Amino acid sequence: MRPNRIGALALAVLALVMLASGAARAQTTADDVVDNETLRAFVEGAKAEIEAITDINVGAGLRNRLRDDADPWKSGSMFLIIFLQNGEPFIHGGDRTAESKNLIDVEDDHGKKVVQELLAAAAGGGGFVEFHDGEPKTAYAVGYTSGITGRQFVLVGGYSQDVSHVPVKMAEQLPTPSVTASEVVDRETLIEFVEEAARVYSEAVRSAGYSAITGIRNAFREEGGDWKSGSVYLWVVSGGDMSEGGIVLFHGFEPEREGKPSNLDRTDVNGVRFVYDLIEGARRDGQSFVEYYYDDPEVEGDEDTGSPKLGYAVSFTVANSPQKAVIGSGIYLGADATIDDGEAIPEAWLARFGRTVTDQVVDAVTGRLEAPRRAGASAALAGLALPTWTPGGGAAPDAASHDGLPDRASFAQAGDAAAAMRRWMAFAGQDDGNGAGGGPGFETRALTQHDVVSGTSFALSARAGGPGGGFASVWGRGANSAFDGREGDLALDGAVTTGLIGADWSSAPGSDSGAGRWTAGLAIGHSTGSGGYRRGNCTIGDCGGEVEASLTGLYPYAGVSLSERLSVWVAAGHGAGDVTVRPDESAALSADLTTSMGAAGIRSEVLTPADGDGLALAVKGDARFTRISSEAVETADGSLPAAEAEVTLARTGIEGSRRFTLPGSRSGAGEAGASITPSFEIGLRLDGGDAETGFGADLGGGLAFADPANGLSFDLTWRGLVAHRESGFREWGASASFGWDQRPATDRGLSLSLTRSWGAAPSGGMDALLTRKTLAGLAANDDGGGFRTAGRLAGEIGYGVVLFGGGVAGMPNLGFGLSDGGARDWRVGWRLTSALPRDPEFVVNLDAMRKEPANDATPEHGVLLSGTLRW
Repeated sequence: MRPNRIGALALAVLALVMLASGAARAQTTADDVVDNETLRAFVEGAKAEIEAITDINVGAGLRNRLRDDADPWKSGSMFLIIFLQNGEPFIHGGDRTAESKNLIDVEDDHGKKVVQELLAAAAGGGGFVEFHDGEPKTAYAVGYTSGITGRQFVLVGGYSQDVSHVPVKMAEQLPTPSVTASEVVDRETLIEFVEEAARVYSEAVRSAGYSAITGIRNAFREEGGDWKSGSVYLWVVSGGDMSEGGIVLFHGFEPEREGKPSNLDRTDVNGVRFVYDLIEGARRDGQSFVEYYYDDPEVEGDEDTGSPKLGYAVSFTVANSPQKAVIGSGIYLGADATIDDGEAIPEAWLARFGRTVTDQVVDAVTGRLEAPRRAGASAALAGLALPTWTPGGGAAPDAASHDGLPDRASFAQAGDAAAAMRRWMAFAGQDDGNGAGGGPGFETRALTQHDVVSGTSFALSARAGGPGGGFASVWGRGANSAFDGREGDLALDGAVTTGLIGADWSSAPGSDSGAGRWTAGLAIGHSTGSGGYRRGNCTIGDCGGEVEASLTGLYPYAGVSLSERLSVWVAAGHGAGDVTVRPDESAALSADLTTSMGAAGIRSEVLTPADGDGLALAVKGDARFTRISSEAVETADGSLPAAEAEVTLARTGIEGSRRFTLPGSRSGAGEAGASITPSFEIGLRLDGGDAETGFGADLGGGLAFADPANGLSFDLTWRGLVAHRESGFREWGASASFGWDQRPATDRGLSLSLTRSWGAAPSGGMDALLTRKTLAGLAANDDGGGFRTAGRLAGEIGYGVVLFGGGVAGMPNLGFGLSDGGARDWRVGWRLTSALPRDPEFVVNLDAMRKEPANDATPEHGVLLSGTLRW
């Protein structure tokens, strides 16, 4: 008997599994409907399944599933209909044309308004409605809530009625687009057409209960109307998970494709996956262009090869959901297969070129206005400070810098003179070999034009009018910056080099920051820029090219200290030059260029502590404006239309800190006790005009501990950069550093430092919002795609000794750097400094280095001898 019981148990388990499997499907299919109870079970079962859908791709597929005769939800005259609350069939399983109508007032053979009663039955929790359409019929209606949008719909089964006499519903007060379908002839008109259609369609999707969607869809289908003309029509697809395929939500030319998946693997004769590229590009970046070959109905003989076509698509979010849909259209390019980009290319590139020049000029001018005025000369070549001359010889009267050039005291205070010297000589980029920045480190490389230009400056100042007179100064400075940008599918880049020579007069009320001090000057600058542009997914015609520009300008400036805590400045400029565009497959075209700029700023020391302890708070802000334009050019080789661009920027920043001296901390004569200093920084910017626009913010803070008596220091610093609303760029950085000096009052004894960093540079505030990396990220690094949070650990240990009878201090030292990406560098060196008061100040470093890249490339070795002398 035991085997029989075991067999019976197995059969019972199998039966339960089969029942459970059946329960996972609709319990009652359309074929099973024979009476009211089976009709109710059919509709309620479908409701449960439809209501559980949360993915837009699956929801979009309902339009095809409800019409498919092979699906359990459709069998002859038994099918499902999804109604909107206003009586319009959102999806009709039996008559697709009914989806273009409103059936709220449709009557049966006896004058009963069937749809109104169906909606009322659904509102009451579900119910049957009997009607007469040639014969007695019964329908069942129930309400449900969409799992995608949370909106209310009505699901009906058993309702079939001839509604061919009902007119098509057109949208009421549909705005006429600025560019109609018949007027779409090039890239610019295609952009306007699609983007306006996206606005109209997305507003319809967001309308209460989708009340406007039917009228908009019908308007988009009307041949010869504003939204459809021949081969120019609109389509809408779901932009969810591309592994599921973009489901067609609307198609202006082939409505039978609605509800079916797009063929994402479809390619043209050149292998371009135009369907996937359009949908995925718009879903990811908000917009996308694709050039490809496609059969043109008006061209005979292109059935196998297709004709050149340009597609453009943009994305928008669906109602009450973060999920996206994509709308697009396209135009055939014609036999010449070219698009007039003449205006877009110079305007987009010049906007960024002009912005960069303005930033370089403003940076130089504010540096001059903030620099202390003393008689003498200072200079730097390729980042290396040359000997500084002061009247009568001797060292500079204090540790202040000259025109922004660091002196011995300033880098000695940093606790790592060797690192500072290496930075001056040729080290930059804190690159860990893995594309991530941040943290102390170095990268050996040869001097480049960037180093020579951006690291070269001079200032020559002389007192006029006796000891109490002002200062006349002549100065020069170089700058080298780069930019990246995006304009639609147009990727832009460039490098800008500017050389400035200026002269100014500064009053001398007795202190560098005293009330009434003013400075006025004039600078002349010459800027050159070179870069390129390239269209994404381009295979036809000129896909890219090069751009060069030169500009010479005059820049007057002035600044005044209204009080010891408040100062303001202004600057202006006008320049002229030329721009040259060299498309890949066309002749170069050159045009005259003019530009004007204006800028103003303010800085206020809101709170200044009377002693070391207390709250220090400073507020600063500036605004700048740039207008740049090029003239039209007509030659036998082509034409370049006139272009004009304007760029604006407003920034503000707040910096604050407070030092707390620890009670009972040890201090000697003239020596501060141990302290803790928290700090914060906030930077805000607002961009406008013809380049990247929007709002950005930079937030940061820090906590520093210092114990000078014992030679201890510890710092924590962090920063979060929300660089721009438009691009979604994100960046953050943090660092922790520790230092110890055995004999802090002398150059002798053991010292060590250790720093751990993560992400980008951990400080920035207002100034971080103008860095080159930030500006590149504004346009080119959507979703933080260009930023990696790699970290680095760096350290140094040294021991100071006295040499040559105490006149020279020497420090042998060892240093290392370890990056999360796998790169490593090692250094052994010797540093010599003067140990005698009033002697010429000098620093000499001799370092041997080894760098091991993260990509297993051959290690690099180098020896560096560097030094500086001041007298």
